[in-house]
Amino acid sequence: MRKSVLPISCILLVGLAAWFGRTEQPKPATDWSTVFDADGLKVHRSPGSPASYLLQSKDAVVLIDAPLPPEKLPAKPTLVLLTHHHRDTVANVAKYLDAKIPVRAAAESAEWLKTEEVKKFWAKSIPLRDSRTAYFVVPTGFDGIEYSLTKEAEIAVGDWSLIVVPTPGHSRDHVSFVAKKPGREDALLFVGDALTSTGKLWTPFTTDWDHWTDVGLKPAAESIRTLSKIPASHLYASRGDGLNGSKKIAEMLNTAADAVAEAGRLKSFERFVGKDAQEYDFLVPKEQIASGGDKPWAKVSQHLWITGNTYVLSSKEANACLVVDPWGQRAVDQVAKLRKEENLG
Repeated sequence: MRKSVLPISCILLVGLAAWFGRTEQPKPATDWSTVFDADGLKVHRSPGSPASYLLQSKDAVVLIDAPLPPEKLPAKPTLVLLTHHHRDTVANVAKYLDAKIPVRAAAESAEWLKTEEVKKFWAKSIPLRDSRTAYFVVPTGFDGIEYSLTKEAEIAVGDWSLIVVPTPGHSRDHVSFVAKKPGREDALLFVGDALTSTGKLWTPFTTDWDHWTDVGLKPAAESIRTLSKIPASHLYASRGDGLNGSKKIAEMLNTAADAVAEAGRLKSFERFVGKDAQEYDFLVPKEQIASGGDKPWAKVSQHLWITGNTYVLSSKEANACLVVDPWGQRAVDQVAKLRKEENLG
């Protein structure tokens, strides 16, 4: 009896230790949900974020965006449409191409999806010296995508039509889709990452087409305003829940457009102060413009130096200095050289 008690006790102790030491793991979403089912069209939303949408009619199955592989879909698509080039959105494009399923994207997307163009992008971007940078680009491109999603192009899904609406902002190549059917006054809006259903727009990383102006935010606001004019009864985004009701959708889109436009106004110094803005050319000497810290230090004033976009400000009262925006080993070496030359402490 005693011999059997010991192993049983050990098993119980190990079990209790495992129980108390366990950590709750989040359960991954595995089920697609049907978000629309009427007039011969079913719309299924994928689990996870970003979400994709599967539009199913009696004779066509169209997938909008490809974060999940084909085997995770409730039905095999006859066509894949991409809203934009970001790597999370196109994560499984290669598998659809391998399965001989056509994939279509905007003409502008070729710059960040075509194999040869992606090679050029990374060759130019590393080291990163291009302010017109595109974020979330795939490491290698794809062969076989058709770049034919132009403004007002139509894709048939049974009796319904998907109409392409260019919506640059979240990315330069972003497009949205409006699903319409003859006889129905309203429409379904598929907006990808143009915004979330709550009226938020992820920024600055994706709308940051240019680091110091509102170049990305201005078209983003205009795109959202364009969407607000479409009489849609349902809005589906890649992130966040869907939204139903034409009035509610229009109000949300207009509010979002106002917020994005204001963010752009605040970001752009020129737009904020107007056409009669005072110029401060002396803050960035001409020889430093578009340089990367490889030029000799330029002295802006008695206590201020710049090379590239790195400033050094010396103290009037103490043997000390302040360095603003250093980056990389080059900046480290340049600062050390200046400190030695000017005895900055």
